[in-house]
Amino acid sequence: MQLRDFQYVIAIAECGSFTKAANRLYITQSALSQGIQRLEMELGVKLFNREIQPITFTREGELFLQESYAIMKLCNDIPKKIAELQKSDVVRVGICLYYCRYYLSNLMADFQEKYPDIGLHIVEDRSIVLEKMVERQELDIAILPAPLQSSNLAYEKIMDTSVFSGDTLLAVPNKHPLSSIDDSNGVDLSLFSHEKFVLLKEGQRLRLIADELCRQAGFIPEIAFETQSTEAIGGYVAAGMGVGFVPGDIYQISRHNQKVTYLHIKDSKNTYEPVIVHLKGKHLSASANTFIKYIKSNK
Repeated sequence: MQLRDFQYVIAIAECGSFTKAANRLYITQSALSQGIQRLEMELGVKLFNREIQPITFTREGELFLQESYAIMKLCNDIPKKIAELQKSDVVRVGICLYYCRYYLSNLMADFQEKYPDIGLHIVEDRSIVLEKMVERQELDIAILPAPLQSSNLAYEKIMDTSVFSGDTLLAVPNKHPLSSIDDSNGVDLSLFSHEKFVLLKEGQRLRLIADELCRQAGFIPEIAFETQSTEAIGGYVAAGMGVGFVPGDIYQISRHNQKVTYLHIKDSKNTYEPVIVHLKGKHLSASANTFIKYIKSNK
C-alpha cells in the first residue's frame, strides 16, 4: 500500500468518476483503474460498486475513504509541524544545580538579552533525572557532566577547560599526613584505601565516578557520610569527617578554603566533562540550536 492509493480513492470520491479523477491526478484512466484493482487485490475486498452510476463505495470502501482522509491529513500536517518546530521560541533546558549556580546563570541572562524572542524554561536537578527527562522529551536539551548513563542520548562537548575542568580531585583535610604529597603526576588513590569517605548519594554522577575510581584503585570506600550536595563535600572534609571527591570546576570556586587540600588523582583526567545533551535522532528547533551555539561560544 502506497500514499498514492489513498490519493486515488479520495480523488474518485470527490470527482464521482474514474475519468474525472484521472484528469485531476494527471494520469490515464487505465493507470487509475489498474491502481485501484491492485489495491483491491491487496486488501482482498471490493472498494467500489462499479455497476452503479455515479460510482458508489462499498462498506469497505467507505471505511477506506474515511481512513484515507485521516492519513492524508497527517501527511499534510507534517510540514506545518516541522515549520512550527523550527520557529519554536521556547527552549526547555535541564541543568545540573552547580553548573547553573556558578557558571550558567549569567550566561542565561546574557542570552535572554541578546535573544529576547527566545524563551528559556529551566529545570535544575540531578544528572540522572535530567537524562530521563530528555529521553521522555520533557526537555529539549540538558547541560550535565559526562559520562552519560543512557545510550539513547547524543551529546556535544563544552571544550573550554579554563572554565570547566574535567578532572575529578580528591579533597583531604589540610592536617592529613598526605595533604602535602606531590600530586604533579596524580596521586595513587590506593594510598587512601583505609580512609573514610564523604560521598554523594547513589545515583548521582559524581558518585558513579567516585565508585569507579575506587574500584580501579582496588578497594571499596568506607563511607562516613553521604550528601546530595557536591558543594557540601568540601565543608565536611574541612570538618574532618573524611576525604571526598569533587569535580575540578568546584575546586576553582572552593580552593580558598584554607582547611582543605585538593589533590589531583592519577588517571582521572576528563572523568567529569560537561556536555550538552539531546535525544538521538530528534530534530532540534532553530531556537535550541541557537542556544547550544551560544553556550559553546561563550563558556
